[in-house]
Amino acid sequence: MAARGQRAVQIALRAGNRSPAEDLAARHSARNPSVPTPHGIAAHTAALVNSDNALLERSVRILRAGPAPYTSQPPSPTSGARC
Repeated sequence: MAARGQRAVQIALRAGNRSPAEDLAARHSARNPSVPTPHGIAAHTAALVNSDNALLERSVRILRAGPAPYTSQPPSPTSGARC
């Protein structure tokens, strides 16, 4: 998900606007059907909105299978990530 879209989802969730957060994530996922990351983010958002642990676990599996798997490790200094 583009940084703006991801940030919009985060803001909506923090503000308690759960339905718009879920809608934003689902729309982005639908626009990118062949990319796993937006699907994982949509599943993660839906899991948070609905307090669904099984869906949260599914979102982790989707995100780990994506092109840039999310990990609990911070980026290394040589990874090219910007701070």
